[in-house]
Amino acid sequence: MIKKIVLTGGPSGGKTTMLPILAKYFTNKGYDVAIVPEAATILLCNGIVLSEDNSVEVQIAISNIQMMLEDNFVAASSKSQKMIVLCDRGVGDNQAYCSKEDWDKVLSTINKTNSSINARYDGIIHLTTAAYGAVDHYRKENEAGFVRDPLTVARELDDKVFLAWKNHEKHFVVDNSTDFSGKIAKTISIIESLL
Repeated sequence: MIKKIVLTGGPSGGKTTMLPILAKYFTNKGYDVAIVPEAATILLCNGIVLSEDNSVEVQIAISNIQMMLEDNFVAASSKSQKMIVLCDRGVGDNQAYCSKEDWDKVLSTINKTNSSINARYDGIIHLTTAAYGAVDHYRKENEAGFVRDPLTVARELDDKVFLAWKNHEKHFVVDNSTDFSGKIAKTISIIESLL
């Protein structure tokens, strides 16, 4: 049994911080856990610059790399009896970072639909950006040292990512109504419900 679950949300929602915590928790519960890195981070932290001129090409590359990473993580885990594959974002996230017209071009090129992308995942957990309800914890830089978006842009991106996944049948939102420990506990509970 392999369950593939996406952690998503706007900037500074806690995805990167939470992934190793979740891995340790579920490993201690007897699961094999793999963490698929975010393809966009791999490209953008290694010299690829996203602009209006190359938006479609970059989103195609991100989508193809994300699918390749996920598929290979699953293939390498196929013998596991109890496997959780946690994805730091999923392919559907990419539509939040381009226009609808460009996203349609991406889908056409990668030969996918929004429905077929949703079907790749057993669950989507949206970790709401700290820009909503936890402004004091909104980090000014990401893990790679890049300056983060202003609060208004972070909220806008969070909303767009939410809309990108809203039609997934198992789409959960973890907001900032608790402290980060509470956010972790809610996420663990959601994952347990998906297993």
